[in-house]
Amino acid sequence: MADLGRYDDASIVVFSGDLDVYRAGEVRMALEQAQDEPRLIVDMRKVHTVSAAVLTEFVRLHKHRLDRKLEPPRLVVTSPGVRRIFDITQLSKLWPFFETIEAASMP
Repeated sequence: MADLGRYDDASIVVFSGDLDVYRAGEVRMALEQAQDEPRLIVDMRKVHTVSAAVLTEFVRLHKHRLDRKLEPPRLVVTSPGVRRIFDITQLSKLWPFFETIEAASMP
């Protein structure tokens, strides 16, 4: 289950565990709830794996925000394996990555 919250002026969506095809719907719903927030942080510090189905949801979010001229969501990722998935698929070019919520919340 994803948690939604706030940190300073940013909305935060927090994910944990394995984000696999079985959780793609949950990921979509959580991202859709926050997709129009002016500042959005996606906290993935407790995520172990990310499937292609979930990456599709992140691409959908990116396109939605781009169409509305909103800044890309800031991803907080500490797992080298999760970061590697974004790097291999070259999706890491779409988002700024941070290691802490504090760093991601900086203007």
